[in-house]
Amino acid sequence: MSEGITRAPEGVALDKNAVNASTPDQTVNSSQRSANLRRERWAAREVARRLTHRANVAKCGHTRMRSFVELRLGDDRASYGGLVTCGAVWLCPVCQAKIAAHRALEVAAVTEWAEREGIAMYFGALTVQHGPDDALSVSLDTLRTAWREMTRNRGWQNIVDAAGGEVRFVRALEINIGANGWHPHQHPLVLLPAASTAADSVAAAITARWRECVERAGGQASSAAQRLERVERAGDVGMYITDQTYGGKGARVDLEMTSSQNKRGITRAEGTRSHWSILEDLALGNADNAHYVSMNEVTTIPSPSDSRAGLTDE
Repeated sequence: MSEGITRAPEGVALDKNAVNASTPDQTVNSSQRSANLRRERWAAREVARRLTHRANVAKCGHTRMRSFVELRLGDDRASYGGLVTCGAVWLCPVCQAKIAAHRALEVAAVTEWAEREGIAMYFGALTVQHGPDDALSVSLDTLRTAWREMTRNRGWQNIVDAAGGEVRFVRALEINIGANGWHPHQHPLVLLPAASTAADSVAAAITARWRECVERAGGQASSAAQRLERVERAGDVGMYITDQTYGGKGARVDLEMTSSQNKRGITRAEGTRSHWSILEDLALGNADNAHYVSMNEVTTIPSPSDSRAGLTDE
């Protein structure tokens, strides 16, 4: 054996990074957690199927696409083939989890490429102020209108010029609810040219322009609530999800942006929770009429036509 190389104990499997070893018991526990998560998502999908007026969601995993259904057996799981899938990233926890997994790989590839090329990366949140009586549809409309306004006209071109001629971004929409009402917000990953010597000032200019555009859209955005923080390495991101999650803790920017189900409990915005958490309560029977009213609002959200887990590339 070469010097400096050690062998893992018998019966111990290396993880996907081939650095840390996990015991057989840990592997079993991981498989069991995955199975439990799948069952939870299936149960939550049944609730969403009954709540929504959308035919594709109502049929997801329940209606045949052809005259027969396949049972596909893998090494550690089984699945069905020949059933309708909806791709509704805001309503279906089963489809959202599958789509988000693929998108996480794509976002990871972007951040790893940016790190290799020396691209300046910034990640954070852009929000709008809201109150308990504000309808989700109104807050979402303000958010989307402000984004369109922000990335057009001379004001945006001035930011692009200051950055060295190019500003790229990937953004994710997240929707939480709390005592102060619905809290939709954007999580942008901003990429600035490697040659840019004014990256920090460009990031600050983006948040300032965001506040201006929110006001033009009829809303308000406090300066304290807006943030774009420098990401030094591809795997870095500020940690703000909590212990109560679908898939466990995650501190990677790719998971942060794509796995909105991984934020089922109370989030860093004090007292808020994801709409997935509400759906979970409904599936477990731990809900009241307010939960149904809240989820009915979520069913009005237009689904992205490309079904890409709430992410947009620009």
